[in-house]
Amino acid sequence: FSGTVIRATRSSTRASTGSPESLYGASDETYERMCGVKHGFEKVSRALELLTAAGIRPLVTTTIVKDNRADLEAMSAFADSFGLVLRATDEIVNSVRGTDTDADAVRIPSPSRS
Repeated sequence: FSGTVIRATRSSTRASTGSPESLYGASDETYERMCGVKHGFEKVSRALELLTAAGIRPLVTTTIVKDNRADLEAMSAFADSFGLVLRATDEIVNSVRGTDTDADAVRIPSPSRS
């Protein structure tokens, strides 16, 4: 979640309204499993508090994969608690940034992809 770089003492006017912010799960456990980041959800929560308090309404997005599928309802409720809408997709491709995630291994099977 790129909003985690927001600090309470910094002006958040540089962030643009509607900028996409990725949400990977609805718990610290999911964040650690998916991203290897401890307290990731806690950091995301704080970032959204700071952004929305500054009047910035980010577009919250997620890609649903096997590791966060069970969190979808909770992620939607989390975004809603800030008055935001969660935009979710299950479209996933192999990373071009050099990560080692295999898209086929994490993708949720769909009849349309058979």
